Amino acid sequence: MSGRPTVLVVTEKELFPINEGNRARIVTMIGWLRKFGFQVVLIARRPVGIRATFFTHWLVDKLVSVETNRFSPGSPLAYDSSAFFEPVRTAVRRFAPVAVIAEYIWMAPILDVVEPGVLRIIDTLDLMHVRRRFRGHLSHVWVECTEHEERLLLEKADAILAIQAREVEAFRKLVPSRRVICLPHCVQIQPTRPAARALIVSIIASDNPGNIEGLNTFLQAGWPIVRRQHPQAELRIYGALAAQAPDAEGVVRVGYSADLTRAYRDAAVIINPVRFGTGLKIKTVEALARGKAVVTTSCGAEGLDGGVGTAFIVADDVREFAGAVSVLMDNAPRRRQFELAAIRFAAAEFSPEKAYTAFRDLLVAAASTHQTGRLAEESAS
Repeated sequence: MSGRPTVLVVTEKELFPINEGNRARIVTMIGWLRKFGFQVVLIARRPVGIRATFFTHWLVDKLVSVETNRFSPGSPLAYDSSAFFEPVRTAVRRFAPVAVIAEYIWMAPILDVVEPGVLRIIDTLDLMHVRRRFRGHLSHVWVECTEHEERLLLEKADAILAIQAREVEAFRKLVPSRRVICLPHCVQIQPTRPAARALIVSIIASDNPGNIEGLNTFLQAGWPIVRRQHPQAELRIYGALAAQAPDAEGVVRVGYSADLTRAYRDAAVIINPVRFGTGLKIKTVEALARGKAVVTTSCGAEGLDGGVGTAFIVADDVREFAGAVSVLMDNAPRRRQFELAAIRFAAAEFSPEKAYTAFRDLLVAAASTHQTGRLAEESAS
């Protein structure tokens, strides 16, 4: 490997296929780290299959595979990350990284084996202890921890990455002794031409409990309203969520697609009816970056305050949600206003300059400090 500064990224998640928001977030971050001039060493579960292996090796400068289990829904304190300890120790000694990034709080214990002088970072992706509020609404809350337990894990880091501004403030209150910066999801602006027909509504989502609950609620109380006004309307469901969709008139289960160009091109309206969740709803951001008219909820719009009512429509009442979808289908000029505003909003809020400046500055400073420390050690020896 060359003399470029190195960053270690440690995760138990598979990164291929990119069919979940968290995978998209991590893969995008790695891509920009390399564009910024850093070498990236990924320490992760062994890829399964030829395509996954090829993708992962293409993604990073060096892959270190670990035989371990995925995180299972429950307490982050219960996840056993010990299989990563020795690979992390070895990688730190071999590559002398300027920083080690643990993906999600349950990977925080790996930071305990990182030598002094290396910046320890946790990429949170979500504020976890608040998920307990969703008990009774979702089949499971995915992560079950208290505020105190989350603090214990976060305090293993020197710096914390939050995915949206509201969570930056929450993390600063939770761990005031740690540096917290905002690292939202960076998107490529790819305007899509307006839909040829105003009869297709699409949702692109994974099958997490929040997405399933939101879809079911919309299908029960919202979609029938849309169909009454537009009997030929189709609801196309992309991603793993399609397998969880019940039978309903006008519903088309498309499933996973490696190329979503057609999904965005054909859709007059993109919806995200999620009602319970944390973090940044990456599927909302990606639809805006494609220049689509979007209807979502307050939950789906978290971290996107500047675009509410101008770049996209927010409706929490399911009937109002359905009404907004119908209005956009009926009114092409109004729909076009939202499409153009969506592009402007996404370009302003989720460009590389906006998303990555603070993160890049953090790593550049760490690299400078790291280099100074190494030169001092060499002089002393």
